[in-house]
Amino acid sequence: MANRRARAKPRNASPSAAAPVSTSSGNGSSASSAPARRGPRSEAHRKEVTAVVDGLRRIVRALHQSHRLAEQKFDLSAAQLLVLQRLAEVPSLSVNELADRTFTHQSTVSVVVTRLVGRGLVRRNRADDDARRAELALTASGRVLLQRAMSSALAQLIDALDAMPTSRLRIIGGCLDGVVDALGVSAEPPGMFFEDGDGSSRQSKR
Repeated sequence: MANRRARAKPRNASPSAAAPVSTSSGNGSSASSAPARRGPRSEAHRKEVTAVVDGLRRIVRALHQSHRLAEQKFDLSAAQLLVLQRLAEVPSLSVNELADRTFTHQSTVSVVVTRLVGRGLVRRNRADDDARRAELALTASGRVLLQRAMSSALAQLIDALDAMPTSRLRIIGGCLDGVVDALGVSAEPPGMFFEDGDGSSRQSKR
């Protein structure tokens, strides 16, 4: 999902609609406020918003708890645990194949792999049929650790989304685009969950 789809312009947009007004915040910075509410909402609308927010809360809580447990027990981030689990599914993967299986940009997953290689949990070898291509596989230590580790909520989330029809994913993605824009983070790189840009955990620099 690293590549965000282009959003179509609203068909019913009014040409005379006023642009958002920038307001000055208490710290002196100027920021565009979120779209103003257009009057009182119905009870049905409020219930739907509550249901969506509650769903997001549960997802974020599950991801955070999974990440925290992996970090406390195994000194792994959620992203590193996801990579180990994907590598355990097949004998070996290239970096590009691993990026596909984690739905992550190749450069991002490569940094995470490098840290796992440094810890002796993943090995990087040259492919037998192409010396230019590196193949990644779990080491014996990586397999032992993974057998002790719990299931990754991040892997479960990705698998649940991957199992959905494309038409439903398109709707979810379009809705999330609007939320991302409202948060003002549409230009931010997606990265991996609970990973800094350098591939290290936010809570523990390894």
